[in-house]
Amino acid sequence: MPLVNDSLNKTLALFAFLPLSLFLMACNCQAQTSTPAKHWLDQELANDLSRSKVSKPGGSIVSFPCDPMMNAKRENEILEALSKESPFGWGPKTSLKQMAADLSKHVPVVLDIRALEEIGMNATTAIGSGALINGRELAPVTESERTKWWNQDAVARSGQRPKLVVDLLNRIKDLELTILIRHGQVVITTIEAAEDDLAARIYDVTPLVSHAARPAWQIASLGPGTSESYADFESLINIIQTTIVPDTWEALGGNSTFAPAPVRGRNWLLIATTSEVHWQIQRMLDRMNQ
Repeated sequence: MPLVNDSLNKTLALFAFLPLSLFLMACNCQAQTSTPAKHWLDQELANDLSRSKVSKPGGSIVSFPCDPMMNAKRENEILEALSKESPFGWGPKTSLKQMAADLSKHVPVVLDIRALEEIGMNATTAIGSGALINGRELAPVTESERTKWWNQDAVARSGQRPKLVVDLLNRIKDLELTILIRHGQVVITTIEAAEDDLAARIYDVTPLVSHAARPAWQIASLGPGTSESYADFESLINIIQTTIVPDTWEALGGNSTFAPAPVRGRNWLLIATTSEVHWQIQRMLDRMNQ
């Protein structure tokens, strides 16, 4: 018994030199050994990690935002809101400030004033009409023209309105503006600023990455234990950067980058690019995996 007390006294003496916060943290870790560990940023982020799915042939390609302030659930909520029919009657006289105020009724919105000022705009700048040909507004369509069957597409006949994200992008594109989904918010900013503040995302591309045989000389040079095959990310990367906004990629002078990451039998592709490009990549990978 004295031996046990002596050991306990030595342990307490050791902790006496630690700051109180560290001592409590150590005690807390010891007390929670039987419960799931909490993520240092967000418990929902920890839940995301514990429920992480993987990509399977024939299904969607699983991907996650690498944003410490936004988990996949929050991102999906924003994208779902943006995918709904646009309820707004925005026009050429609507200001960016008013557009942001309207949009904030559905999703959190940030207007990047600093980026706007760098290209001579501000919150009172009027948006575009959303109907442009070679930079000019379309002339109003007369009632007689509107009723001609060849002027009525499927959307017009069904009375459907565009998705909110489509309406938004159409209104701001002639101002050289775009949107980012960042930190759980929709950021309205300039295209140039978006290309300097890229969003990182990780994709599980395991079903789309084939394995190629290593040359004998490479196996010999790498030494014992070297696998006879390797994950060939290059083919998939080439498809993406030659078909989706080619000039945005670093290989062709842009800022966007790729980083392949084979981890524990899964093939992950980390991509840093703008939100709009990510949407195109996701859709293409999903179709390739069908």
